[in-house]
Amino acid sequence: MSRPLPALIFALALLFASLGAIAVTHSGTHAMGAPTENFTIPDPAGDTRHNEIEPPVRSVPRGPSAQPSGALPGLTANMEGTSAAGNRNVSGNEQWYLDFDINTPGWLYIFEYYPPGGEDQGRWIAYKWQLKEPGQWRLGPFRPGESEPEGLHIYRFFFYGDGQWVSGGSGAQKNNLVYWNYDKGTGYETQPATVPVTVPPLSPGDQLLKFLTNPVTLLVAPSVIVVIVLMG
Repeated sequence: MSRPLPALIFALALLFASLGAIAVTHSGTHAMGAPTENFTIPDPAGDTRHNEIEPPVRSVPRGPSAQPSGALPGLTANMEGTSAAGNRNVSGNEQWYLDFDINTPGWLYIFEYYPPGGEDQGRWIAYKWQLKEPGQWRLGPFRPGESEPEGLHIYRFFFYGDGQWVSGGSGAQKNNLVYWNYDKGTGYETQPATVPVTVPPLSPGDQLLKFLTNPVTLLVAPSVIVVIVLMG
């Protein structure tokens, strides 16, 4: 009779540990910890602690789902862009897009893992992002930042639809992984800082010359001289 109690304590410990993986910063921005292989995201319909995070780029619907009609809830994801990004190798300041397909309304989560040594291991691209329309979607364009870490990046997709965390493939797979590699190389160009141009003030002589050579002055001056002569 004493066995259920340790099991219950262990289950509660796992639950609190999984919830503790998501933290809220003092600035009010929801900065969730990097997901691990055994972490748990709560059911988004009942998750009132964390706000929705929409992707920082445009989201464009591209058509109905390409998944077979009547298939179980599913998610497919891919990365497209320039010729290099299409091969999932990005260099310089090339841009790329993320394409995904959902066959039921639901909530999408996307986490980007940075290479080893990257700041805070990664970031959430989307969190509890509600999509009321199924179909094929495109996110982008994405571009590397000036401090983009070089090396292997990973996008990890999660989708909750039809009351369950849906599979991105066969078996027990519950997410899609998209790998890409970044090489800053010599193609990254930053915009030069704008240097304000300071114009020195005109001297009194220059101001007089500017006045005398002004088109308006040259047009009006003869009329003024004729009036002065007639009045004299």
